Amino acid sequence: IIIFAAIALFTLFANKIERTGITMPILFTLLGLAVGKSGLDLLPEDIDEGSVHLLAEVTLIFMLFTDASAIKLDTFLRYKKILFRLLFVALPLSVALGTLIVTLLAPQLTLPLAIVIAAVLAPTDMIISEKVLTSPKVPEYIRQNLNAESGLNDGIVLIILFFALFFADKAQPEIADTLRFASMQMVLGPIIGAIIGYAGAILLDYSIVTKGSPKVLRGVYFLCVALLAYLTAQSLQSNGIMAAFAAGLLFGNTTTKTRSFFKEFMEAEGQLFIMMAFFIFGAILAPKGFEEIDGRTVVMALLFITAVRIVPVFLTLKGTRLTPKERLFVAWFGPKGLASILFVLSIIEAHPLPHRHSLLACIVLTVLFSIILHGVSTIPMIGIIEDKGSG
Repeated sequence: IIIFAAIALFTLFANKIERTGITMPILFTLLGLAVGKSGLDLLPEDIDEGSVHLLAEVTLIFMLFTDASAIKLDTFLRYKKILFRLLFVALPLSVALGTLIVTLLAPQLTLPLAIVIAAVLAPTDMIISEKVLTSPKVPEYIRQNLNAESGLNDGIVLIILFFALFFADKAQPEIADTLRFASMQMVLGPIIGAIIGYAGAILLDYSIVTKGSPKVLRGVYFLCVALLAYLTAQSLQSNGIMAAFAAGLLFGNTTTKTRSFFKEFMEAEGQLFIMMAFFIFGAILAPKGFEEIDGRTVVMALLFITAVRIVPVFLTLKGTRLTPKERLFVAWFGPKGLASILFVLSIIEAHPLPHRHSLLACIVLTVLFSIILHGVSTIPMIGIIEDKGSG
């Protein structure tokens, strides 16, 4: 009752609420905190964690598929110099720096688990600071790069994350196991997804040409292709998450007849998934993480949303068209949000990792800090970077 009443009220007053600087992620996270165990404790004691995991998994599949489908390869090629540095230089450096910080501040954690924490907190989620992507005051080349980075870094992080989890689960895996894992997870999964995404786009285009598909059902088709890629890969013992991302990438870059329903679907049905995910984070995940928070966790969380992101990105972008002020702007807007929440929900349900409570505490606090700090800083930072016609 509370969550759907809140969603209904938010849709009625969203414009007025957001003008105050309170973003949708801030609002629904605070609502979750208020009604969960950290607040009024209105949730039932026997809440089904399997249902929470299912919602998280479906939301993650949907998010990865839609992010990938919105990425145009010509955009990547147009901004390839900056994007290449963000994705293939700054991102690995951020994971390495984050791993080092976790290892120094929490020496009881194994190296694979430290890498897991750093990898989960590496992807960016621009929905935390969505106005950066829509404000005409921000130069287009900055908006495009931040948007493309946010969409593409999930797929790269998945590769790092799955290998780290593999070694965290098996302290000394055999070479044959490692090769089998790599081939099934990193190769077969994306191939399955690419085939389904490509075929799905071709069939949709044909249906549109022959007037077989009503526009109102294309969003449903869009979601079904994502779930079909995921479930097919899972049934063949390969990686469904990677398959969903690959399917979205091929789907979005193959269809030629229409792309308008992508945006419409993401801004309607997709928002419902996202609001519920932030509510679950505040109501269920955050209270569990709070139980393990200490001084070291607070320091790690603050470093992950500042130095771990800012230093590699600012240095990596030196020598590009971006001015120092613009480099700092791009470096600051690496918010941690939905991807990190959904990754950790999936991990703690599927992997009996040692010190999993430390993992949860660090990620919960980092995401919470990011939701608040990146959310409230969006409008002031846009004012600083306001486009004066240059670029």
